[in-house]
Amino acid sequence: MHVLRQKEGFRESLLTWFESEKEAFPWRQTKDPWAILVSEVMLQQTQVATVLNKGFYTSFLEKFPDVYTIAKASEQEILKAWEGLGYYRRVRNLQKTAQAVVAQYDGVFPVDHAALKDLPGVGPYTAGAVGSFAFGLPVELVDANVARLFSRLFDYHEYVDGSKGLKQLWQWAADLLDEKSPAAYNSALMELGQKVCKNRSPQCMLCPVRAYCATETPELLPKKKLKKKTVMKLEQCIWAVKGGRVLLEQQEQGGRREGMWALPVAKVDKRRKPVYRANYAITHYKVDLCVYATSEPEEKNNNRWVAFEELDQIPMPSPFRKAVEALLLREDKDKKNG
Repeated sequence: MHVLRQKEGFRESLLTWFESEKEAFPWRQTKDPWAILVSEVMLQQTQVATVLNKGFYTSFLEKFPDVYTIAKASEQEILKAWEGLGYYRRVRNLQKTAQAVVAQYDGVFPVDHAALKDLPGVGPYTAGAVGSFAFGLPVELVDANVARLFSRLFDYHEYVDGSKGLKQLWQWAADLLDEKSPAAYNSALMELGQKVCKNRSPQCMLCPVRAYCATETPELLPKKKLKKKTVMKLEQCIWAVKGGRVLLEQQEQGGRREGMWALPVAKVDKRRKPVYRANYAITHYKVDLCVYATSEPEEKNNNRWVAFEELDQIPMPSPFRKAVEALLLREDKDKKNG
């Protein structure tokens, strides 16, 4: 059966499955466009389990329950609230969206798809998500899960991350949209992609819409452009403490971690033994973080001595937060043993 000739059957099969299998995510228990927007922005580059199990979603909304509270917050406050989620440009865009809603619409989100798309920091997918989930607007959306599902459903072998492929995916999304139940339908599409039509191990025999699927090689789809090769990177930093304070460096403007605080970067003789070493990955980089103790640090304009008891109040990237916590424990042990 070709899905475009059997739209009603496809939608009915999908929604029946979703009714029994759907997860009770907190953002599905509300129609508040702000709460829905926060969830969508968080989930753009972070897994559901991370957002929920580590409490990021609930704690962020406790800190910023509406557009007014985040609109007037300082940069340091929003970065601190987002700490651990990475890709900090997301929270800056979230604040810009909130500020626009306050300035242009007196704090009330517009119930119009075109107006939602015009908000700063909101793209076609986010506008579709807020529009359908918060307001029940008949608006299509395509995320990575939907793209994967559609590539298999239509046996589509073009690049799904190219302009031609994206245009086609969005057209299919519009063609198949259930205008009577857009929120449930869009959620069902994404959940099917996440739970059944998985990336590496599609569970075709469990798929409620397998009768409508055209591909015989789901494991080969979707087709994507080659990813950037992993690049190894050495990150050398210093650990300088005095009088119950540690020297930190604020990250430069325009960078991925703009405004965050980290251990100061410094070139150090590789033959020296670091007091802390760890590996972490970010985008296509695999970073070897090495921290060296020093009693005579070079102080710069973007450096600041921070009291130990104030460290938990400032925003810090996760790899450096772990390093600082480990080194503080070491300092404490050395004092007790000394």
